[in-house]
Amino acid sequence: MLARDSGPRHIIASPNGKTVYVMSELSGTITVFKYHAGRLKLQQTILSDSSYARGAADIHLTPDGRFLYASNRLKNDGLSIFQVLNNGKIVKIGYQLTGAHPRNFSITPNGKYLLVACRDSNIIQVYRINKKSGLLLNTGNNIPLPHPVCIQFASNK
Repeated sequence: MLARDSGPRHIIASPNGKTVYVMSELSGTITVFKYHAGRLKLQQTILSDSSYARGAADIHLTPDGRFLYASNRLKNDGLSIFQVLNNGKIVKIGYQLTGAHPRNFSITPNGKYLLVACRDSNIIQVYRINKKSGLLLNTGNNIPLPHPVCIQFASNK
């Protein structure tokens, strides 16, 4: 179902569990599948890394499932921003440049902020998520840290 040599890297499911999104590192694409009764059905393949750098990295949905973000590195480092349609397919609505080599990123559990680990800039960048548009606003509140590569929020469960 995935193109040969696409290099699948990360997979996430929609909050309702009916749609699955796969980020492929080498092809720079996101593949959308419908999920039902243990089976995946291909719905869409869309380009995230329009620089063709072969360095697509991470993928996350907002907690409400309305927006999807994907990090791209090695060229034109940043985040692709997608709106999730009612059928689970996605439409690219923006691109946010980030610091150098954005590997991992995470969305706060309340869905208000997105933090990006910019490994080669030695910072974690903090963005505010616009709840209506899904676009990102750089807060300027960078967290200096040598070579950050992973961000994880603790669970209260």
